[in-house]
Parts: sequence; C-alpha cells; structure tokens
Amino acid sequence: TRCADCLEEKRNKSAEVIKERRQSGLCIKCGEAADSRLCKICYLKERAIRHFGDTTKWIDLEEKFAEQNGICPYTGRKLVIGKDAGLDHKIPKSLGGNDEIANLQWTYAKVNEMKWNYPEEEFLGLVKEIYLHRFGISI
Repeated sequence: TRCADCLEEKRNKSAEVIKERRQSGLCIKCGEAADSRLCKICYLKERAIRHFGDTTKWIDLEEKFAEQNGICPYTGRKLVIGKDAGLDHKIPKSLGGNDEIANLQWTYAKVNEMKWNYPEEEFLGLVKEIYLHRFGISI
C-alpha cells in the first residue's frame, strides 16, 4: 500500500499525463491518436465494460459497427465511434431487452437519446407524427 502523499503524487502525475495527451490530440488512456478524449479501441473497451462487464467484447462492438457499415439505421448518417455514435438497445432494457450484441445497434447519439426507452416501432411512429404535424400533412 502507498501513503497518502504517494497516492496524491501519483494522482497529480496522472492528471498531468491526461492533460498533455488531451492537448496533443491523443487518447487519455493509451496515448494513441484520437479524434476525441479516447481512441476507437479504448472507447469500445469502455462500452464493452459498461454493456458486458468484459473488455474483450470490444471486438464484438467493432464487428457490429462494421456490420452496419458505420451507418445509423435511423438517419443514414455516417457515424464516428467515440464522437457521435451511441449504442442503442433495440428492445429497451426497461421493456425486457438485454445487453446481448443482437439487441444492440450503433445509432447517431442524439437519436439514441431521443429514442430513450421507446421500442423502435413506437419511436418511429412518434417521429412520423411529429413530422406530419410540423409540416401540416394530414393523412
């Protein structure tokens, strides 16, 4: 174990390394080139821990991204991992969905926020209703 002074010194050094990496456009965890605070692999590892409790599953998330050709299924936008891509549960966990890779899809992060806990069909119906109302289209 370390004394309080040693722990504080280690925290300060870590904070300095993170600051230097950020300023240099590097991943704050591994020091590789990054478009945001984390490189693609470190970002995927963070998501894998969050969803699966296992960093090795980052490869599954990368494969899912490739399977979708990096395209959001809702907007058609090209996604950038670590920047604007979010993981969406097709069936929300609140409605019985799970964290299995088959129930996940990469979406534009803001759309994922808007979708919230809605099942896909209900979400798309709501988007359609908003669109029709906004542009004065009646069915």
